[in-house]
Formats: sequence, C-alpha cells, structure tokens
Amino acid sequence: MKYRLVYTRRAERDISKLAPDVRRRIGKRIPEMCADPLHYADPLIDSRIGTYRFRIGDY
Repeated sequence: MKYRLVYTRRAERDISKLAPDVRRRIGKRIPEMCADPLHYADPLIDSRIGTYRFRIGDY
C-alpha cells in the first residue's frame, strides 16, 4: 500500500528554515519512507503531539 504525504503549514515552514543540504537529504528519504512509514517510525509516549516520530539523521 502506498501512502500519500501531506505537509502541514508548520512543517513546510520548519523545513524551509533548514540548511539546503539537510533539506536535500530529507527530500531523498521521504519517498522511501512513504512505501512503509511505520517501519521507520518510533511510537511516542505522550500522544498529545502525535502518535509517531520519524528521524532522518539529526532531524
């Protein structure tokens, strides 16, 4: 099953503030993660801010 990525305005703003090399690295990993996102996710303990977290390098 293929997932569709939807960015929030906050995510777009945060990504735009990152260094160009970091944005490029994240941009390369996102398509890989869309195939099976939960494989790359860690569950959060406090679900008020979300259910999972995703890490790409330091971000």
